[in-house]
Amino acid sequence: MRERLLVFAEPDSPQMPLQVPGGTVDPGEDVHLAAYREFEEETGIKVRDGMAHLETVDYAFPDEQGTELHRRHCFHLRLRDEQPETWDHYEMSPCDGGAPILFRLFWLDRQAAQARLGFEMAKSLDKISF
Repeated sequence: MRERLLVFAEPDSPQMPLQVPGGTVDPGEDVHLAAYREFEEETGIKVRDGMAHLETVDYAFPDEQGTELHRRHCFHLRLRDEQPETWDHYEMSPCDGGAPILFRLFWLDRQAAQARLGFEMAKSLDKISF
């Protein structure tokens, strides 16, 4: 079994740091269902089970007005099927309602993910047993 983490870059926005697939919970939506939906929207991979909740944390996201609190529900999923080393996928329904966003998805080992993930996403990696 490979011990890697799926991450993505935004080629059209090179200033954006690397991230893991995730997104916004819609009003009234269960966080577990949101995790599956967002994973599929951002990767193109459809999964229906196997996602484990790791933790819920608050993150102060800096923006133009100061900071905005983001509540993060962190999940982990072991993919059963072999996936490509890298692929492109468009997020067709960004939370801001804007144009589709190109994601370039690829794999990193734990050490590289710790060093390269943005928005403090690496803090939850110690909860994952690779």
